[in-house]
Amino acid sequence: MDHLELGQSGEQIAVSFLKRRGYKILERNFQACLSGRQAGQLGEIDIIAQDFSSTPRLKRIFIKNVTLVFIEVKTKSDHNFGLPEEELTTAKKEKLQRAIQQYFRINHLDSPNWRLDLVAIDFCDNKIKPEIRHYQGLN
Repeated sequence: MDHLELGQSGEQIAVSFLKRRGYKILERNFQACLSGRQAGQLGEIDIIAQDFSSTPRLKRIFIKNVTLVFIEVKTKSDHNFGLPEEELTTAKKEKLQRAIQQYFRINHLDSPNWRLDLVAIDFCDNKIKPEIRHYQGLN
């Protein structure tokens, strides 16, 4: 499996994992770009979701201020260069936060409740069934 396939596989595993825990997936692979003189890509947000994990199903339709969750997925098949979570550097977090701000501007969102999460998909010990670690509130 090449690097791109591994990443796509990890993202799909993360989506399934989050859905089982009550998250509603809103968007995948959001490309944050600037236009005009400062044209260029600000970064990509792997998964954007709403966290309903602690909300009973029947009450979900009445909730107005649901937390928006921006999720970075890191997938690794070996530990030669560290664990998947070690790939989320300070520079990467800063880039993600700029992309999140662009998402707010594009979608005309003022100050929603939001957080940055990391889902680490680790195939190192088991090539068939990976270990999944979810870290919440990294912003």
